[in-house]
Amino acid sequence: MKKLIYNEITKDIDIVEQEETQILKESELEDDNKKSVNNIKDKTKKLNRIKDFLKIFSSVLLSIMSIVISVVGVQINNKTKVIYEKQLEILENDREPYFTIKSEKFLGVPYEGLNNYDIEYEIKNEGGLMLNPRILRLVKYITIYFNKSGDKYKFNIDNFLAFSEPYYNNENSTIRCFEYRSDEYDNFVNELMEEIKVHFESVSVSENNYIDICYVNYKNKQHFCSFEFTENEIKISNNEKEGIYIGSNWERDIKLIIEEIKKGIKNIKEIIKFDKHFCLFYNF
Repeated sequence: MKKLIYNEITKDIDIVEQEETQILKESELEDDNKKSVNNIKDKTKKLNRIKDFLKIFSSVLLSIMSIVISVVGVQINNKTKVIYEKQLEILENDREPYFTIKSEKFLGVPYEGLNNYDIEYEIKNEGGLMLNPRILRLVKYITIYFNKSGDKYKFNIDNFLAFSEPYYNNENSTIRCFEYRSDEYDNFVNELMEEIKVHFESVSVSENNYIDICYVNYKNKQHFCSFEFTENEIKISNNEKEGIYIGSNWERDIKLIIEEIKKGIKNIKEIIKFDKHFCLFYNF
């Protein structure tokens, strides 16, 4: 095979014979160079794609991390707020009055073979400042709880006995009052509670005392609180959980009281039923 070669000495183009093997080598070398160039181009493209992917991935990752950090920050702020509010609530509760109770029984003169006795209650403020205290209510209820439905009713028996007029001693922050009781009254109340259980299915019956106190607290604001108390314990009462008031009867006639209780419960159920129908009718 002939090949044109430039002669630098003569400045002419000479035609020379070229062996086949040399031509093949040069052709293979040229092919190898092309392959190398193509490989480099392919690798460059792959590297560029990887580079672009890493840029996108890093941007997405940074966005996710910023969202996570924001969410965690919000959660930390919320928890901090809750902790702060709890601490503030504890601090405020520490500044509010806190009551304890103790009682003492005094036997009176027996009458017709039955004992009379007084219970003296001493309710003492062991907590914060309490100014201008007033006793708004000192009352006794028979509470009827229906175990299946969860309904709770209270019937006033306050005038079957007498609480003395309570008074507050500023010097020792103590409320004192007396409850006048007798064996006759205890027997009557026990018989009444047993009779209620006979007339109403699956009920629990109890006798409960309540006292409502109004005072000015450390914030110079008037505050109202209700307490349920026994001879040994006093605790804050939730008026809604005390039960629905259904009336009172001050005569010691168990049959009449049972009828009054039935009537009171029936009236309450009718009112509740009417309220439900009224709300459904007007789409409340």
